[in-house]
Amino acid sequence: MIRKLYIHNIILIEKAEISFAAGLNVLSGETGSGKSAIMEALALIIGEKADTSLIRRGADKGTVEAVIELARPSDALISLLEESGIEHDPAGDLIIRREIHINGKSRAFINQQNVQVSLLKKLSECLLDIVGQHANQRLLSTEFHRQMIDLYGSLTELAKRFSQSYGEEQRLREELHLLISNEAQRQKEKNFYLLQVEELREANFKEGEEDEIFNEFTLLANAENLAQKIQWVNDLLQHEEFGILQNLNKCCSAWDAILSMDPKLEQVSQLSQNARVELQEVAFALDHYLSKIEINPQKMEKLNERLSVINRLKKKYGPSLAHVQDSLCQADQKLKDLDAAEIRLEELKDALEILEQKNRGLAEELSLARKVAAKNFEKEMTEQLRSLNMPKIVFEVVIEPQRISKNGFDKIEFFLTPNVGEYRIPVKDCASGGELSRLMLALQALLAGKGGIPILVFDEIDSNIGGTTATIVGEKLGEIGSCHQVLCITHYPQVAKHANYHLQISKQEIEGRTFTSIKTLDKESQAFELSRMQGM
Repeated sequence: MIRKLYIHNIILIEKAEISFAAGLNVLSGETGSGKSAIMEALALIIGEKADTSLIRRGADKGTVEAVIELARPSDALISLLEESGIEHDPAGDLIIRREIHINGKSRAFINQQNVQVSLLKKLSECLLDIVGQHANQRLLSTEFHRQMIDLYGSLTELAKRFSQSYGEEQRLREELHLLISNEAQRQKEKNFYLLQVEELREANFKEGEEDEIFNEFTLLANAENLAQKIQWVNDLLQHEEFGILQNLNKCCSAWDAILSMDPKLEQVSQLSQNARVELQEVAFALDHYLSKIEINPQKMEKLNERLSVINRLKKKYGPSLAHVQDSLCQADQKLKDLDAAEIRLEELKDALEILEQKNRGLAEELSLARKVAAKNFEKEMTEQLRSLNMPKIVFEVVIEPQRISKNGFDKIEFFLTPNVGEYRIPVKDCASGGELSRLMLALQALLAGKGGIPILVFDEIDSNIGGTTATIVGEKLGEIGSCHQVLCITHYPQVAKHANYHLQISKQEIEGRTFTSIKTLDKESQAFELSRMQGM
């Protein structure tokens, strides 16, 4: 429940701290005293649009803060706070603050944490409902009618379960439709990637192959010229008459005689011997190399063809063989994805068939339960309305089959027969504000304690009704107050006398400015206020 409401610079209220209690809280006062400022403050708390015209003249900003006691918070409320990252104590208070700045900016806070205004709207669905002349317009919606039957019959969870399951069915259906509609494109892509894979696998590249082929091709292309040059070098080394080795052999033979004459040339002799050995090894290596040189035009042609394939695929798939290999991997993965899509299509068909049967069963269960609930709802609503000084009225719920949707098979609509022998008329065609007010009040009385919303605000719901009916309205509000905290703005003493807690709103002029004040009434002052309301 709302324990405190702080209002600062909103319309006529410069500064106010308002305390509320459990049960029925009545707010009364003369027309224009400032009751609308309190309603505007509550509207800001639940996330309604902020208007700078609400800021008191001369102020830079207006502020509203509500301290709400979370005695038994609903699971939905706790989940919403946790999902939004709002720190809270389930056994403590929830503090909601709204600021309107003269420059048009608006800020919202929950437990001192800055939040989006949209979160306040979501919270209001778990905390507070304003029932007034505008709220009565909900009665004109058949969607609202369905919600009321589900709430009355404790079918909200079943309806939610069906709606979620139906939503999953629609999601699968859309996915299936997309897969089917893309089937031709998918087959086209599959053919394209199959050709790619076939081409690249047929090429059968190996790591480092391009460099090996290029080097081998280069050798073959230069084989004859290379052989000629090596043979020329080899001839210089090994010619029988003029070769370097032949002459070195002669030099080495002369060293024995030279050393006998001067042993100090031993080192030079050794160098000569070493040179001969090394050149002999060079000659041996050249002989061996010459024997390996291959002059093979046919092999060279094959290597050239392989290089052409490599260059063609590099030009097509990337600047290097690594890119070509990546293209093969990507094409393979694409084919796997396309095959997976075909498998998914079959899985979806099977899953949809199962889900359709499940949802049809849930919809039939929900529809049957609604029809049972509607019969009792009709009877009890008729009784409620007749107790509100509409003695001949008959309330009916008409349930018609419709194409299955997220709400099931049922179109649900409320009808009234105001008088005996008259035509039955849809509630959405009711023009009387008094009838709508009483219908909304009857609904709230019938559903008291079922909705999960702990705070109900009635904004002059007793407008357009007579004095006798006002007494009954007061009794009804008292009944609702046993299950909810009720805040009610009223001009009727017949309603106000049922208050558990009575607040008087008044205004006064001080130094050329108008100020609203809020006073909590005790038994004695309440009696004076009731007399004023009666015009005594």
